[in-house]
Amino acid sequence: MSIEEKILKFVARKQVVSLEELKKEMGNINKSTLLAIIAKLKDEGLICYSNLLSPTTFIITAKGLNIERTKK
Repeated sequence: MSIEEKILKFVARKQVVSLEELKKEMGNINKSTLLAIIAKLKDEGLICYSNLLSPTTFIITAKGLNIERTKK
């Protein structure tokens, strides 16, 4: 299973996830790599994220999760 699929499944299961929760769940991955993957998934329309609550807190939510799109 790819890291993208792991992220999508975790976000879909929790519905709303902070970046810190996601980083902890994904294990040994640095923050900038994780943010790049999140940006890619957002561009594909699979998740949404916002940092409106505070500049250091990202909130990630599932958006029409479609795992099949990540298997291409």
